[in-house]
Amino acid sequence: MGSALQAFNAELSDLIRQVLPSTVTIEGYSKDLADNSQGSGWIYGPELVVTNYHVIEGLANPMTISPVGRAPMQGEVIGSDPENDIAVIRVQGLGGPLLELESKPPKLGELCIAIGSPHSYRESASMGIISGLSRQIRKPGGAVIEEMIQTDASVNPGNSVGPLVNIHGRIVGMNTMGPAETVNLAVPAETLAAVVPELVEHGSVLRATIGISIALTE
Repeated sequence: MGSALQAFNAELSDLIRQVLPSTVTIEGYSKDLADNSQGSGWIYGPELVVTNYHVIEGLANPMTISPVGRAPMQGEVIGSDPENDIAVIRVQGLGGPLLELESKPPKLGELCIAIGSPHSYRESASMGIISGLSRQIRKPGGAVIEEMIQTDASVNPGNSVGPLVNIHGRIVGMNTMGPAETVNLAVPAETLAAVVPELVEHGSVLRATIGISIALTE
């Protein structure tokens, strides 16, 4: 038993050290400079950071992007999807190791790790399990985000937006705040895989709409 726990402990520690350099802290000010905001994100591409829309909402460009272990850089939002609470920031010269999205949906009970900067405590990690699937979260404006992942890994202001990774170090979701302390939710990797490329290419998600027009005739 002791050797098995020691092996698990070593593998978990190695996994967190592997993922941390792919995360960033995001800081910015509102356009009138009256308020500032801080959150987390993760490196999606050589010059691309993914975060939650609610982190960058109302903030002015440029923002300060601080990769773990490196000097702060400047970044600008290039795309956002408020409906799914996703945003993409371009950071010239960012580099760093990229995090991959898990192609298989998670299973109930799987181990997962949330990484970010809760309450400004940078480079923090917490472990839990996938404790629910296909959850919903209602945003302050009334919109509902579907198919969220539920986890009991600790998610607080600051590490919401950080990656939720599995034991292989691949992203199963992007953390966001849940309705209760031990009920935390994440945008699933499947949604990220569909939305982020659209934001990079178009700046927004192109959704089909149905238009109805009425012509009055005498």
